Amino acid sequence: MIPDMKAVMLLYAITNVACAAFMAVMWYFNRRRFAGISFWLTDMVLQAIGTILIVLRGVVPDFFSMTIANILIIVGILFIYIGLENFSKNKSSQIHNYILIGIFIAVLIYFTHIRSSLPARNFDVSAITFILTFQCAYLMFRRVAPNKGRAASIVGIVFSGYAFTSIIRIIFLVLFPLHSSDFFKSGAPDTFIIISYTILTIGLVISLILLVNSRLIEDILIQTKLKDITAMELKENEEKYRTLIEKANESILIIQDDNFVFANPRANELLGMPDSDFIGKSFIDFVWPDDRKLITANHRKRLAGEMLSDNYDFRIIGRNGEPVWVLMSAALIQYKSRVATLIMLTDISERKNKENEIIYLSYHDKLTEIYNRRFVEEEIKRLNTKRQLPLSIIMGDLNSLKLTNDAFGHNTGDALLRETARLLKKICRSDDILARWGGDEFLILLPKTSTIDSGEIVIRIKNECLKLVINNIPLGLAIGIATKTEESQDINKIILEAEINMYKNKLTEKERSASSTIFALEQALFEKSNETSEHALRIKDNALHLGKSVKLQSQQLEELSLLSSLHDIGKVAMPETLLLKAESPTEEEWTVIKRHLEIGSNIAASFPQIVHIAKFILACHENWDGSGYPKGLKGEEIPIISRIMFICDAYDVMTSERIYKKAMSKEDAIKELRRCAGTQFDPVLVDKFIKMI
Repeated sequence: MIPDMKAVMLLYAITNVACAAFMAVMWYFNRRRFAGISFWLTDMVLQAIGTILIVLRGVVPDFFSMTIANILIIVGILFIYIGLENFSKNKSSQIHNYILIGIFIAVLIYFTHIRSSLPARNFDVSAITFILTFQCAYLMFRRVAPNKGRAASIVGIVFSGYAFTSIIRIIFLVLFPLHSSDFFKSGAPDTFIIISYTILTIGLVISLILLVNSRLIEDILIQTKLKDITAMELKENEEKYRTLIEKANESILIIQDDNFVFANPRANELLGMPDSDFIGKSFIDFVWPDDRKLITANHRKRLAGEMLSDNYDFRIIGRNGEPVWVLMSAALIQYKSRVATLIMLTDISERKNKENEIIYLSYHDKLTEIYNRRFVEEEIKRLNTKRQLPLSIIMGDLNSLKLTNDAFGHNTGDALLRETARLLKKICRSDDILARWGGDEFLILLPKTSTIDSGEIVIRIKNECLKLVINNIPLGLAIGIATKTEESQDINKIILEAEINMYKNKLTEKERSASSTIFALEQALFEKSNETSEHALRIKDNALHLGKSVKLQSQQLEELSLLSSLHDIGKVAMPETLLLKAESPTEEEWTVIKRHLEIGSNIAASFPQIVHIAKFILACHENWDGSGYPKGLKGEEIPIISRIMFICDAYDVMTSERIYKKAMSKEDAIKELRRCAGTQFDPVLVDKFIKMI
C-alpha cells in the first residue's frame, strides 16, 4: 500500500517544525560559543515554512506553494552549508552557489508560471539539492572530518544520503516520467523520496547535535588540559619556561586583579623601567589615556568569558612619556592557582608610522607638503554648507613653471613650486585650506570669507610674489576669485568661475609678465657669463649690416635684431663656474655647454613675443659642412639668419678679451674666418662680412 503523498508531506512539515524547535534550543545555549549555528537554525526555519506552504497547495496561491516554497527549501540548504563552513572555520567564496541558485530560481519560475511542468520542476529542485548537499558532504569528509573526527563524518554521511536520494529521484524522473501535474499524485517513487528526506532531516539534526557536543567536549578537554599543563609547568618547570619567556622577542606580562604580577625583560625595555617600578601597579595606568576606555572594556569582557578578537592594537606610554603603538595578544590562564590574563605586546610603532605616512601621502602633495586635490575635494563637500557661507575660493596658476623647467631643469621647477606653496601657506589663515590643485595650480578654500576679504588676501599674495625671485625669474602667479554666497549656488560652478577668472588674469598679465621675464633672463645672462650688453650691441650692428647686404626682408632683419640679444639666452641655465672657467672645458663639460641651444630654443618657445626665433636659436651653431650641433644641419638647410649670427658672434668673440683668452687682432680674426669658410661658416657670407668690416 502506497502512503498518501499529502499525509507524507504533512509529516515532513511537522518534522521540520520539530527539528527547527530543537535547533532553536541548541542555538540559544551555544550561540556565543560557536559560529554558524544561527545559519543552521535559519535553514530549519526555512525548511519548515517551505514544507508547510507545499502542504497548503490548493489553499494558498501557487506562487507561494510552488515557487516560494521551493526557493525557501533550497536557500535553506545553502544556509546550512554556510553555517557548516563558519562552524568549522573553513570559509570560502559562495559566488558559484549564488549563481546556481539564480539559475534554479529562473528555471523554477519558467516551469511553474510560463510553461508549467511538474517533472521539470522536480528535476530542477532535485538537481540543485544534489549539488548543495554534495558540497556539504564533501566539506565534512575532506575538510572537517580529518580534524573533527567521527561527529563530522556522521554529518557527512547524512548529507551523502541527501545527495544520493536526490540522484535516485533524478534517475526515476528520467526513466519513469510523471504524467500528472499534481504533486500530491506524483506516485510511489516521489512519496518514498519525501519519506527519505524526512528521515534524513531527523538524522541531520541528531548529527548536528553530536557535532556540537563533540566540539564542547573537545573544548572542555583542551581547557582542562591547558589548565593542568599551565599549573604543572608553572609549578614544576618554572625555571625552564622563565628562561624561554625572558629570551622572547615579545613583551610578556601577566595581569591579575588588574595589576601587573609578572613581566619579562623585554617588557622592561618596552616600558622603559625595571620591575620594581610597575609590578603591583595597575596595567591601565600604562595605557595611553585616549585608549584606556577600549582596553578596560575588552579586559572586562574577556574576564566575563565573551569572545573577543585574538589581536588588537593600541598605545601605551613609552619610556619618555611618548605614545608607543603595540599589538596585543591576550588569553586567560591560571597563575598561582588563580585566574590571570597573559598578554604579549609587540612594538608596532614602525609599522604604524609607515601606515600614517601612507595616510599622510594620500592627502598631501609629496613635493610641496601641502594638501592635494583629493583632500580638498573632500573638504569642499564638508564645507559646502550654509554655516560656512560666504565660502570663497582662490585659484592660482604659476606663470613661469614651464619656462623654469625648460631653462633650469625640473629640480629648479620643483623648488619654485615649493617656494610658492610656502609663500601661500604663510599668508593663509588657520581656517583656510591650501592645496595643490594641479601641476602648476593652487587652490585656497576660505570659509566664512567675503569677496572683499578674499580680495585683500589676493593683494597680500601679489605683494609677496613681487619679493620672490628664483634664478632671476620673478614669481608670476595668475589669480582668480569666486565666492559662494547663497546655499542654492552650485559649488562646482563657483570653482569653475574662480578658474575662469584666473585664466582671464593670466591673459591680462601675460604680455607684461613675459616682457619682465625676458628682461630678467637677459640680465641674468650678463651677470653670470662673459656675455655683455656691449657684446650684444656689436653683434646686432654687424648682423644687421650683413643682413642688409644680402637683402634680407624687414621681418628677417627684425628677427636678426632680436636673435642678437637672445641667441645665447640658454646659458642662463648653465652653471656659473662652467661659464666663467678659465681653462678649456672637458668633454663632459662641453656636452653640458652645448645644451644651451636647446634650452634657449625652449625658452623662446615659451613666449609668444619671441617664439618665432626659437628655431634660429637652435641652429646658431650648425656648421656649413654638417659637423655642427645639435641637429647636424648642412649648407642651405641652416636658416640664413642663424648663419649670419654664427659669423658675427664668432668674430666678436675672437676680437674681444675673455677670461680664458686674449683678444685677437682684426687681421687674425679675418684669417680665421677665411680658414673656416666652407667648413664652419657659409663661404659667401664670410666674403661679404670681410668686405663689410
